[in-house]
Formats: sequence, C-alpha cells, structure tokens
Amino acid sequence: MTIPSPADLATLQAFLVSEAVTEECYDYVQSHGFLTALAISPIEVPEAEWLAEIFVEPPEYADENEQQEIEGTLRNLADYISRELYSGKPLRLPCPLLLGDDPDAAPLRGWALGFMDGVSLREDAWFEPDEEEVGELLLPIALAAGVFEDDHLDQIYEDPHRLRTVLAQIPDAISELYLLYREE
Repeated sequence: MTIPSPADLATLQAFLVSEAVTEECYDYVQSHGFLTALAISPIEVPEAEWLAEIFVEPPEYADENEQQEIEGTLRNLADYISRELYSGKPLRLPCPLLLGDDPDAAPLRGWALGFMDGVSLREDAWFEPDEEEVGELLLPIALAAGVFEDDHLDQIYEDPHRLRTVLAQIPDAISELYLLYREE
C-alpha cells in the first residue's frame, strides 16, 4: 500500500460527489472519518462491507480502470490512516476542528458523522472494554456530529470557547481510542 497522492485524492474527492454516485454517498471528508473509525475499531470490518457503506449504492464507474483507481485510493487512504494511528502521532483531520456559524454545513460535522457511522457498524464491540471510558472519549466526536440532544451539550454549543476546547480534544480522543483497543 502507498500513501495516496494529491492527484489520487483529488480524483477521489471529485468522484465521491459526481453523478456516478448517489446523493447519499459519503464525500471525501465523511469517508475519512468513517475510515478513521474502522482503523480504530476493535473488530475488523471486511472491505466489501465498508465500501458498500461509503457508496450506499454501487457506483456507475466509467470502466474497470476507474473502479480500480477509486477503490484502490480508498484502500490506500484506509491503510494510510491505520499507519498514522499506529505511529502514535496525532492524526491530522482533513478539515478544521471548527463547526462555525452553520454546524450542519461544517466539514467537521461530516467527518464526525462518518466516524460515528463507523462506530455503529460494530457498536457493541466498541463499548465492550469500558462503556463509560469509551463514551467519554467519543463525546467530542459525537458533539461535532450533533448526534445527541441533551441540555448539557446544548450549553457547550452555546459557549464558543467551551465548544472550541471540546472539539480540540478530537485528535487526542482518536489516539486514546486507538490505544484502548490495542492494550492487550
């Protein structure tokens, strides 16, 4: 496996929002979040399953070469994320750690939704080691995803400084989750 080149990533980004896929298909940032969760997951998710999840419906590839190029870039991206996590360096997200004035349009929201989708594929296994600790580590990501309705979380959303502080914890939470499942 190789690191995806900027050209390969640009091709992938364009493909994931093209007419060849459905509107429900993950975009690049959401795919990155999803693949990050799969790299952390305590149980491996088969490639055929995660590809189907990203695309929602089979894409209409122009030809076999395009299919090999797009799926190969996704494989390389997944491998790259895994290697970055293994290296112990904080993972760089493909978007700023900000929700901005319109959280639903923020790239971080898409990344976090993709991540939470990855968690949901094997949710029981994620929470098995220590439900409370995993919940605490997932909190900044779940907050970015906007998946929970809670008065306490609403207070965080309403305080820009506190929100930035919580969102800034995402890279460390990713690293800690990764290590949690590899401590054996």
